[in-house]
Amino acid sequence: MLHSNNWTLPIYVSEKPLKDLDFPKAIKVVLARRGLNDVSSALEFLDPPSLPDPKDHFPDLLKAVKRLKEACIKNQKIAICGDYDADGMTSTALLMTTLNSLGAISISSIPNRLQDGYGLNKKMIKELNEQNIKLIVTVDNGVSAYEALEEANRLKIDVIITDHHLLDLEKLSSFALIHPDTTPINSPYRQLAGVGLAYVLAECISNQFNNYIASQIAADLFCIGTVADMAPLIGANRYLIKKNISKMYSTKNKGLQSLIRLSGITKGFITTEDIGFSISPKLNAVGRIGDPDIIVNLLTETNEGKAIELAKQCENTNKNRREICEGIEAEAIALLECDTEYIQPFLLLAQSHWHQGVIGIIASRLMERYKRPTAILTADGNGLFRASARSPDGFNIYDALEANAHLLEKFGGHASAAGFTIKPHNITFLQDLLNKSVEKSKDSIINSLSIKPESHITFENINAGFWKYLTKLEPFGIGNPRPLFWTRRCEVISKKILKGKYLKLLLKNNEVTITAIQWKPDLNFTIPKYIDIAFYLSMSYWNNKEEIQLELKAIKSFQEKVNIYKQKRKYICYTKAQELIIENEKGEMIKGNKIILSNGGIRKSASTNKYIQDLIYDAKISLGLIH
Repeated sequence: MLHSNNWTLPIYVSEKPLKDLDFPKAIKVVLARRGLNDVSSALEFLDPPSLPDPKDHFPDLLKAVKRLKEACIKNQKIAICGDYDADGMTSTALLMTTLNSLGAISISSIPNRLQDGYGLNKKMIKELNEQNIKLIVTVDNGVSAYEALEEANRLKIDVIITDHHLLDLEKLSSFALIHPDTTPINSPYRQLAGVGLAYVLAECISNQFNNYIASQIAADLFCIGTVADMAPLIGANRYLIKKNISKMYSTKNKGLQSLIRLSGITKGFITTEDIGFSISPKLNAVGRIGDPDIIVNLLTETNEGKAIELAKQCENTNKNRREICEGIEAEAIALLECDTEYIQPFLLLAQSHWHQGVIGIIASRLMERYKRPTAILTADGNGLFRASARSPDGFNIYDALEANAHLLEKFGGHASAAGFTIKPHNITFLQDLLNKSVEKSKDSIINSLSIKPESHITFENINAGFWKYLTKLEPFGIGNPRPLFWTRRCEVISKKILKGKYLKLLLKNNEVTITAIQWKPDLNFTIPKYIDIAFYLSMSYWNNKEEIQLELKAIKSFQEKVNIYKQKRKYICYTKAQELIIENEKGEMIKGNKIILSNGGIRKSASTNKYIQDLIYDAKISLGLIH
């Protein structure tokens, strides 16, 4: 939603946060509120230390590298078995590129989403055995492929698993396992996605051969897969992306070159936003509705002309994916708007003809639109319905499914995204139980959906110098989101709708005007003359001109007087003649540094009472008087 009165203002941190750090105060406040309360921890975040030797953190890494080295020397064929999402496909291409540069013979084996389902299976093992392959490396899958691993052991095929999904060591039987859960609890490698584990393996095997030809291409693919999989950008992920993303625009990978060109990225560098919104959708689209081998071929192609053709196939597939999504989304919204009985605490919609490859996207969009957990189901062709579910923070969808596992054929996922299969006659029963689960978590969901700005800033402080310091917090993503700033009393100078769906405002604050963009506005909301805004900062590159702009997260009507609540008590806060005034419901007030009683009497100084001190801080923050 564009407009929201449900704002949770940040806690007070300090009048002088990180005072020895030479950064704008609004940014130092963000760092402090994110737990970086001393200069040393802030500097370590801004300039992460080098990573420890991964061989000291992954118990099976040396064993896996030794087996791969043997395969390279003996010219044994190696199968790289990936997944059909961007993480799995970039992982596959990364290992193939590395191993082939070392003289190995590697092939890819990725299951078809619609025909084969997820991950390594017995059928794949048998087919690879027929090709005389005795070494398999899984990427982004494998830890739950128990039957396939048994078959591989029977056929004397060594399987090296690199995976980051839920692990059950007691059930697993593989030659070697590279998994974040096998590292020390405080290891920087704990948050690696599948592509990160493939990268670690690739770097180690390259070091064994003293061959670094494919090292930067591997780093480029690591950046793509990590951001696309929405892995937390902390620890090794942050270090490696911060180190390598600046080089991506000049990548030697012909496939990536073609994708960057088709994405219209011409500013000379790549950001995590470029990956997340322009590059990875093209990769994921092929995995969702096409043949994932196209992506592996694209990212391993050395001929520029062939790479461009493959990139165009990705672009066309992505356009087709968008059309499919728009059709299903419109149909789903029509169902919900025409029959309000569908709009329940847990949204659940099932249509047998919807495309399996995009139901996760539709679930995400409806969850965002209706602000409630959502599951989208479609027929799987075997008499069952397959679902993708998404949930806002405050409701654990995996736990809810686990509690109702007796109604499901199978399920998996995590707190905010999950999938399951179910018999048609159990769907209504499941929704009733999920509705009850949502009702129990209602307050948590509402709280999670509130707007939570991190630092107040006025327009005169938003300039090129501020932007330079802000970019030092990059890369932004999961675990390190873009800071959400807010500004009080912005005057709306002009407004227009662009391309029928984007809102563009020209706003003035303290005599400074800045352009603001809202990508998904509520076009039914009437914007008042004066507003408070919560926003991200971004740089617009248009006609070879750089301009800082605001990306609006929320708007609310500006009010001179603001209500705040503390320990279930309501207070009215405002300024008069530049003096802070706080009133309670009894008619008592704090004016300046004095407490004035309802009968006109004056009580002790306000500064001597901890509760009153905290109340004054809250009032100042709510009125934008401090950051």
